[in-house]
Amino acid sequence: MTNLNEIISNLGHLTEADLVTLNRAICNEFKTIQSRKTISAKSALSVGDTVEWTSSRTGRSMSGELVKINRKNAKVQVGITTWTVPMTMLKVVA
Repeated sequence: MTNLNEIISNLGHLTEADLVTLNRAICNEFKTIQSRKTISAKSALSVGDTVEWTSSRTGRSMSGELVKINRKNAKVQVGITTWTVPMTMLKVVA
C-alpha cells in the first residue's frame, strides 16, 4: 500500500493532462478486469442451468432457470417473469 499512498499524495503535482491520462488508464483497467470476470462467469454457465443471485433492488435471494446467455447478461426465468441479470452475479445451483 505504500506505493498507492505515494501515488495519492503526489496527485496534486500532476497536470490536468496527466490526470486525464491516468483516469483513462484506470478506467481501461476496470473494463479489463470486468471483462475477465464476465468471461469466467460465462464459461461456468449453460442454458438450462438452475441459477441463483441476490437482487440488488430488493436484497433477497432469487433463483430460476437460465434461458439465454448474452454478451454480458443472462436471461433467467423465475416463474412467469424473465429477469436480465449480470452474469457475474449468478451462481449455479447444484
